[in-house]
Amino acid sequence: MNMLLALCALMGTVGCTMAATTTSAPTLDKRFTIAVDGPTVAWTARVSTGGWRLTTDRVVLDGTTLRVFATLERPGAGEMVGQAFTTLTADAPSQGATTAELSVLRTRRGEPGEAPYAVVARSGA
Repeated sequence: MNMLLALCALMGTVGCTMAATTTSAPTLDKRFTIAVDGPTVAWTARVSTGGWRLTTDRVVLDGTTLRVFATLERPGAGEMVGQAFTTLTADAPSQGATTAELSVLRTRRGEPGEAPYAVVARSGA
């Protein structure tokens, strides 16, 4: 991996750091989206490799805001995965909500959650 980073630095290639860090969790900004579209709320997570899972844990209507709690599970240690950006998607009925909020718990397959749920996206934000 260090050789790949050195090669990227020599070539000035943008995005090589991302390819070299295939098991790190996505950052909180711009990799997650959530949107209310009429009767549906849809959310996404963009990850740097295959093998990730996005599971909806619960959906709660809080006034006019639909709060979505999901688990983002990265591949387990030693798993072979494809080197390609992937967008994971899920949706639920909006239940009349006009805004939505996505909170994610990060885990690695075969291990407990790394931290409590964290808010990663809001509709209109």
